[in-house]
Amino acid sequence: MTAAMMAVPEMVGGTDRFCSDFMRIEEGRMFGKAGAEGVYCIGDLETGLGIAIKIEDGNGRATSPVAVEVLKQLDLLSEQKCERLHDYHYPKLKNARQEVIGQLRPIFSLKNG
Repeated sequence: MTAAMMAVPEMVGGTDRFCSDFMRIEEGRMFGKAGAEGVYCIGDLETGLGIAIKIEDGNGRATSPVAVEVLKQLDLLSEQKCERLHDYHYPKLKNARQEVIGQLRPIFSLKNG
């Protein structure tokens, strides 16, 4: 199933969606999928690592910034790939008139142990 997801990522999340763009950028190494209530899961075929993210308030808008930040802090995402995911890492917040009113920024540090 993961091979099919990575072969045609737009069938997983649609176009202009984090799931699809992330898998396309990862070129067959990692796969990811959003779930309900602020859940996002990532698998890394190279290391065998699985990552599960749960946003406490259930709002899915924070899953992609957190996913990119986790991968960055674990050194699983190159600077070049991180730059390509910049708009997902630091998404702009817009009001009903589509005016930029802010930006989401992940502010946390992963701990060992």
